[in-house]
Amino acid sequence: MSTPAAAYFAAAARKQYFCYQCNRTVLIAAAAAAAGELSCPDCHGDFLEEVTVPAPTFIPLPFPFPFARCV
Repeated sequence: MSTPAAAYFAAAARKQYFCYQCNRTVLIAAAAAAAGELSCPDCHGDFLEEVTVPAPTFIPLPFPFPFARCV
C-alpha cells in the first residue's frame, strides 16, 4: 500500500543528466527517463548523458583534532 507522500516523492524523483548541446546539467523526471523520453528541458536536444555522483567517502584523520578535548 502506498501513502500519498510516497507517491508524491516517487513522482517527483529526478535524475541528473548532462546536455551536450547546451553544455549544462539538467534534471529529468525518473519516470520519463525510464520510458526513454529523454530530451533537454532547456534546448529540447537529445544528446544527454546520465550523471552519476559517487557517494562521499569518509577519510579518518590520522591524528586527533587539536582542539578536541578528551574527557
